[in-house]
Amino acid sequence: MGQSAYPVAPRRIKFDESRHSYFYRTGAHVYKIRKTSHIYSSPAIKERYAQEALRLGQHWAGDVVEAVLPIVRTAEGHALGAPG
Repeated sequence: MGQSAYPVAPRRIKFDESRHSYFYRTGAHVYKIRKTSHIYSSPAIKERYAQEALRLGQHWAGDVVEAVLPIVRTAEGHALGAPG
């Protein structure tokens, strides 16, 4: 994802991945995008899992885990967060 995809345009983006997720490190933040899986049979189910992971992350890691953001389609491609 390019710099325009983030809520605040980062100076640098570092990409990494695990078996189940992609990670985009932008300095102050890490954005985690879950890979496609048979577990998530619909976007609603995938969001429900993400919200539960957020709840557990906030319980165990405090303010390290901040939010679940939607990936939206824009004229430039894709972006994190609400359109516009």
